Amino acid sequence: MTELSFPPGYLPDLYGQISSLAAVLGGFAVAALTVLLTTSPEKRVASWASGASAFAAGSLIAATFLSAIISTDAGKRNATTFGELTPDVIPLLTYQGVLFPLGLYALLLSLGLCGWIRSKRTGIATTVAALTGAIGVTAGFVATA
Repeated sequence: MTELSFPPGYLPDLYGQISSLAAVLGGFAVAALTVLLTTSPEKRVASWASGASAFAAGSLIAATFLSAIISTDAGKRNATTFGELTPDVIPLLTYQGVLFPLGLYALLLSLGLCGWIRSKRTGIATTVAALTGAIGVTAGFVATA
């Protein structure tokens, strides 16, 4: 099996974009967590939403850091394949590839749960919004696999 080859500059740009996206979404997760921890009532669903937000924040912040390292290494080495990355950086691809999607889905889970803190009607609306987002995210991952 031959290794995928990309145009020069593609890998640094790709992982730079992922790093930026993960940073913004990680910030949203931290903001949601802060709001949940400071204003939500003592309901079990609030604890689950807080946990999902915390997991999303941690995963997305880690994905930001790892993506930045990968992007920098790919740019420094002018890599056109993953095999051209520094050997110590190659395992980070797996960690980043797991943490980023987990963070996205955890953020969507938190979104879906947040509405249930307020009411059943709002809970249904936020669950539909989260499921719509999850379908879109999944379609994007499937299309690029």
